[in-house]
Amino acid sequence: ALNSLAKPLQKVGITPNHLTVAGLLFGVAAGGTFFLGYRWAALGLLLVSGLLDLLDGSLARLAHKSGAWGGFLDVISDRVVESAVIVSYAFTYPDAAQGLTVLACAIILNLTAFLTVGAVAAREGGKEFYYQAGITERTETFIFFILFYALPQQRQIWIYLFAGLVFVTVIQRCVEAARLLKDD
Repeated sequence: ALNSLAKPLQKVGITPNHLTVAGLLFGVAAGGTFFLGYRWAALGLLLVSGLLDLLDGSLARLAHKSGAWGGFLDVISDRVVESAVIVSYAFTYPDAAQGLTVLACAIILNLTAFLTVGAVAAREGGKEFYYQAGITERTETFIFFILFYALPQQRQIWIYLFAGLVFVTVIQRCVEAARLLKDD
């Protein structure tokens, strides 16, 4: 389904990086819009951001344009969007700041494990980058962010549940790192 959406974009000269930057802009706009009190508009912008985030990878594979700069831009853009959502939520709901701090720490640890294992395993195995799957990926992040925006009354539940799942992913990645990177 994503490839069928990506093909016409490729034909008109849109690149994966165009989609990545557009997704970043829509994601940041979602955060700002949420902070201004337009919850449903923010949710719509967040959904567009997520779709563009999915499409950039499909377009990159279709166009055979997966590269280091695009990968870097994608990772940075994802973190900017996550930051925009978390900060807008903290400013809108100060009572959620403690849980959001725990969530931010979980995300930092998760990303650190992911990037460190990816870089070291790639160096050891000769691959460009080793991709380490986990229980919370980009799709799950968007699902929780949608829940944050759509059902803010249960914000403490969503925040701590998501943080807990991200911590489980950190543990998964550390266990896999021990297996992959173990010194003989």
